[in-house]
Amino acid sequence: LPIYLDWSSAKGTLAARIDMSRAVLGDAAVYLQRGITKVNVPRADLECDLDIENDHNGVYLWGNLITDRAGLGIETGFKPFTDWTVLTPDTEADLFIKAWAFVTKLRRQAHKAGLTFAVFVYSHHEHSNLKRIAAHCGMTDQVDELFDAGVVVDLLACFRENLLTGNPVGLKVTAALAHFSWLDDEAGGDSSLVWHDAAILGSTKDRERLLTYNQDDVTATLVLREWMEHEASSYPSIETLTPTT
Repeated sequence: LPIYLDWSSAKGTLAARIDMSRAVLGDAAVYLQRGITKVNVPRADLECDLDIENDHNGVYLWGNLITDRAGLGIETGFKPFTDWTVLTPDTEADLFIKAWAFVTKLRRQAHKAGLTFAVFVYSHHEHSNLKRIAAHCGMTDQVDELFDAGVVVDLLACFRENLLTGNPVGLKVTAALAHFSWLDDEAGGDSSLVWHDAAILGSTKDRERLLTYNQDDVTATLVLREWMEHEASSYPSIETLTPTT
């Protein structure tokens, strides 16, 4: 995953940049944004944490972590869709269609039971790739409807709306606030490209490594969401660092 510096969430205002500077100098690991007394993070009865892995040819892995919070009886856990060949636009599209069918089936099952459904991502990365591949497949309207209906939740945007840290806000940094760490110390975007090259050549070890990395990514967004809902509100407000006159 890319690193998102907190400066980009300052909304261009002097006050926001001053608050960010105070967060850098403050003692707390994270602060509530001004006006926030309780962190608001969307939840759903049936949740799907989604993370993709891609190389210069396209998206070769769609990782989904399913959480059934309402006891619907749906199979939970990690469900990846992968292609270990050198991708072409058509094979990338075929993989997308399989992953898309899986997610939309979950949505239908939730709605049939009168329950809510949400897909959680971290940043715009999934959105932009969904739109790109959907255009190739002639499915732009279907993807637009999913976003327009508010089904997809960007957890990074949610974090920035509620919380402020003086550190970068890449997933590895924010998930650490919730005491989550990746199983593989070398896991990261650059490493995944190397592993994927080997995976294409048939390396079972590197394929498993990529799947573990992706599973950790989607587990991290779930753990972060739980922390935001249950613990993050206990941190001080950035307003407590404002000098009094």
